[in-house]
Order: sequence, then structure tokens, then C-alpha cells
Amino acid sequence: MRDGYKALLFLAAYGLAYILAPGAYLRYEVVYFGAVSLAVLGVTKLLDAGLVNFGYGMYVAAGAYAAGLLYKHLGVSDVAAGVALAAAAGAAFGYAVGKATARFRGIFYALLNLSVSMVLYGVLVKFYTVTGGSDGITIPTYLLFGFPAGTDAIAGLTAALAATGLYMRSRYLRSALYYNALGLRENELRMRALAVSPEAAVVKLTVFSAVFGSVSGALLAYLTNHVSPDLSFWSESSIMVIGGLAGGFISPMYGFLAGALVLRILDILASYYVYELVVGVGLMLIFALALARSYVGGARG
Repeated sequence: MRDGYKALLFLAAYGLAYILAPGAYLRYEVVYFGAVSLAVLGVTKLLDAGLVNFGYGMYVAAGAYAAGLLYKHLGVSDVAAGVALAAAAGAAFGYAVGKATARFRGIFYALLNLSVSMVLYGVLVKFYTVTGGSDGITIPTYLLFGFPAGTDAIAGLTAALAATGLYMRSRYLRSALYYNALGLRENELRMRALAVSPEAAVVKLTVFSAVFGSVSGALLAYLTNHVSPDLSFWSESSIMVIGGLAGGFISPMYGFLAGALVLRILDILASYYVYELVVGVGLMLIFALALARSYVGGARG
């Protein structure tokens, strides 16, 4: 009951923010925030287990291209169909990557995921006739359940999905999978002693995380009317990780929402300055915060 209550409060606050936002641009930003919060939620799920994925953008790209290819090759522009296909693609892709990376930890896990994401980036750029190459895919118009839709419809769907993500996060924090994630981060030997497979936990976490990222990608595709291979590039993934890490400092429950705000701010800054500079400074600030918190914790201990 309390989980649903939190989701309904968020839904009301999100709807109010969208309605009261002055001008089309700020309404667009509200929807963008809601869509990207799902990707940050996916990153956060992996960070719970101590898994840092610098290739996470590949899941967002998978969802976006599921929607884009559905339109480009089959002429289907219904948002509901695109989001459903994105979720399915994310689950399948996440399962495959999860199985391949389940035995790796630390820098090896991060680099292997980064490698997969860069292979996907190369494939998306190279096969122009299928993916549109570096130009990507444009989705000029779309429907929602068969009816013509615009930003308002995307806003409503995004609000519902973000509220669902919050509800699932609340339930997840009291689930066995969450404690398995903590076990992965803290003590895998104890997990094995309790007959819990760390590898199976990694696969489950990766699948759930990938679904969130892919749904986020599909929503962003319809909102921006464009799909680009840059979603799979390392710099995009790094900003998502920064968002997840920043949210982790704030709240296990609501941190992904704050992280989405951080992500969007960094994205806007990156459009004015050198992208790599913004990513580098963002990562250094996160490390500085982590170091400061460890000193504070040590002093209290």
C-alpha cells in the first residue's frame, strides 16, 4: 500500500510540474527528465551490487533502435508497440550480456561492458542501410494506441512509467534480489555459503537494469523524434553512471530521480563545453564526494 502511495504522489507532482511549466521547452525538459530517470534507475540497480557499467548506453540505444527500426522498416509508429518491443529487446540483450559478464568484477566488468557497447556503436554506424548509419533514424510522427499523439501523450506515458519505476524500486529495496545485490557488493563468499549463486544474481540484475534502460531509450526516441548511435558511445554511458552515483549519495529510494536531474544538467553543460571535459569533471567530483564521505565515516567510527 505504501509503495503505491509513493508512486501516486510522484505521479501527481510530475503531472503538476508538466502542467505548470511555462513554455514548450520546459515541458519538454520535464518529459526528458522522466524518460531518462528510468535509465538512471537501471544504472542504480547495477551500482547496488557494486557493478559499474561504462557501457550502459548500449541498453538505451537498444531500446531506441527497437522503436526506430520498427518505424523505419515496418512503418509502425505506435509508441505502445515501440516501448513494448524495446522492453523485450532490452530483456534479451541484457540476458545475453549478463551471461557473458556474470563472472567478472571490478575493472574487468566495466571494460567488458564498455567493449560490448563500442562494438554495438560500430555496428550501428557501419550498417547504414539498416540502421541509418551515423545519421540515425528519424521518427517524425507517432501514434499512441492507434491515435495521433504529441508531447502531451508522451508526457503521460512517461509519467506512468516513471511512477511504475518508483513503485518497483520501493518493492525491490525489500526484496531478496536487493539483498543479493548487497551480497555481491560486500561478500560473495558468504553468498555461496548460503547457496546463492552470484552469477545468477548478476544475470537477473542485468536483465532488469537493461529493461529500464531500453524503455528509457524508446521514450527518448519518440520525444526527440530521432535515434542516434551516439546513445551507445562511452561518453553517454559515463554521464549515466555519474547520474547513478550522484543519486546514490542522496537516497537509495529516490536517488535515481536526483541522478536524472544531474544527468540532464551535465548533458546541457556538455552542449556548451567540450563533452569529455564535462564527463571528466563530473567523475572527479563524484570521486571527491566518495572520498569525503569515507573520511567522515572513518572519523565517526
